[in-house]
Amino acid sequence: MRLIAKLIGLGLLGLALLVSSGTTQEKKEGKGKTVSMPAGFKDLGLTAEQVVSVRKIISEYKVKIDDLKKQIKDLETKEKQDYFKVLTDDQRKKYLESKGVDTKSADTKKDAKKDGDKK
Repeated sequence: MRLIAKLIGLGLLGLALLVSSGTTQEKKEGKGKTVSMPAGFKDLGLTAEQVVSVRKIISEYKVKIDDLKKQIKDLETKEKQDYFKVLTDDQRKKYLESKGVDTKSADTKKDAKKDGDKK
């Protein structure tokens, strides 16, 4: 009888921990959306209206900056693809081997795909 009571108690304790950890994670997400003020602005005695305005400006520029960062990343990826197109297969293989990439397994996959295409 005591064993059953202990198991039920442990089960309830585990359930309580799961529920409480889920609640704290939701709170963290909410805090992540709050825009923090730039360094030194908290000491300036800004009015509530000024704080709202500054946070709105920060949010607007963050969206624009994030979009530009994505565009830069996409352009860098395309650039690499374009200059790899200039290389011959042997040059690509030599480059990848110098970077420690196993080209033998890649060649095996290519050959298997070509064989599959022929059938």
